Formats: sequence, C-alpha cells, structure tokens
Amino acid sequence: MTLDGKVVKLLLPWKVGEDSEKYNWDAESCKHPSDITEPSKIWQQTAEFPIFSTPIIFSVQENLVVAAVINVKGNVLIYDYSNSGQLLLTYSVNANVFCSPLLVQDIDQFGIPSSKSIVFGAQDRYLYKITLSSVQIPDNFLSEKKSKREIITEGNLNCVEKWKVLHPDHVYATPCLLSANLECSCKICLQHDNMASKELLQESASSNAKSTFIASVSTDGTFHILCAKSGTLLKQHKLGNNIFSSPIIIDNKIVVGNRDNFLSCYQLKSTDI
Repeated sequence: MTLDGKVVKLLLPWKVGEDSEKYNWDAESCKHPSDITEPSKIWQQTAEFPIFSTPIIFSVQENLVVAAVINVKGNVLIYDYSNSGQLLLTYSVNANVFCSPLLVQDIDQFGIPSSKSIVFGAQDRYLYKITLSSVQIPDNFLSEKKSKREIITEGNLNCVEKWKVLHPDHVYATPCLLSANLECSCKICLQHDNMASKELLQESASSNAKSTFIASVSTDGTFHILCAKSGTLLKQHKLGNNIFSSPIIIDNKIVVGNRDNFLSCYQLKSTDI
C-alpha cells in the first residue's frame, strides 16, 4: 500500500538467508522456490487515493480469494487476489477512513458459518459492518468456454451494509473480535434463539457454541462492546483521554491503552451484555 494509492501484490523470496524461516505462502513460489531470489511484482492496481489502513485477504467462497482495501476517502475496494488483481467491487461509506478492517465470520442461528463481513471505523464517528457475498452460479449455467471463476469475477459479487453504529467521536483504531460462552441479550439474537427450537440447536450446534462480540474504541477515550451480528451497543465505558491504539484480546480479556499512559484490561461478563 502506498500514499499514491497503489495496491501491489509481491512474490517474495522463499528464504532470506540460510537460517531464516520461509515467509512467502504464495503458490507460485512453491513451484520453483530456488528460482526466486528477490521480490517480484505479480500485479498492481490503483485505489486512486492514499491508503492508511491494512488490507485483509480472505475467501468469499471456495474458488475466489479477495483482497479488501479501504482508501482514505472511505472506498472499500475488493480485488481478485489470486489472479490478476482485477477490481471486482467498490463500496463507499463517504467518510475518511484511517482504521483497518476487521474480518468477521458470520454465524446463523444454528451456529453454522454463513457469509463473511468486514467491520471498520471512520472519521464520521460510525463503525460500519458490510457483508460480502457472491452469487452462486449453477453448473448448468456454464458454457463450454466459461468456467465458474470467470463468471464470478465478471461482477457477481454483492456488498451490503448490515449496520452502522454511531460512536461519541472518530473511530481510528481497528476493532477486535471476541468470542465468549455468553448469550447476547440484543433483540436480534433473542429472536434467532426463539426461531430455532432446542432440538435443532442441539443437532446443529454444540452446547459450547460461542457468541461473537466486537470491542471498539473512539478517539474521545470511550470503550464499547457491541453484538457482532446486530451492532447493538451492549456496554460503554469511558477510559480517559484520547485513544488511537487498537484493543487486543489476551486469554479472553480485552486490553487497551489510552493517552493517559494507562493500559486497561477488561473481562467480558454476563452482566455486560
């Protein structure tokens, strides 16, 4: 990522030195590892504006791996990571973004993984969740000249804003994900629990199924716990002065630092949600 908006995928050497560990996991480097002695460019695209956030790479489905990049103008750009880097989809939140995206694996009411989403904050004080999905192409729709991959990369991706949550101030820090053996009290989660019978839940999900929460901070020093599914604000606590650093999860505890030179540690309890 560069300040002039370049998005580049590099093929790195398999090893830097005799004692160094391999750090490049690209399939191309595995084919001829001894031939790769210096970084080489696989593809290059442009995001038009500077990029201050860290991109993330994930699979939308089995045959499609994408790179999600957010430029400073709030444009979410989805590139075909595995191939030529083709721009597949653009989505804008119309606000400056310095926060890196957080990948969230969505879970349905039966505990089964469904779509994937990204969560990020913006200068307009909102924390956004957008969900990326692809149109399933039936095999009988394929022609002899077109593969399923070629059809998918022609624009059959969809991006939907699931929720946005207003914070007291700008959101510059990357949020983090927390899974806990706690039941969420928000209306959406309670409705899902009521829709699924106990028998179906026992068959489809284990008794230790976890709920997913998001910890986020705003620059005024406020710490938040939200339901990852609905975006419902479950807990809010003022830590002190400005916060720009991201919270992290350690042994099921949330650790976050602020401009008062304090490092705070929290453990999520049932009374918080």
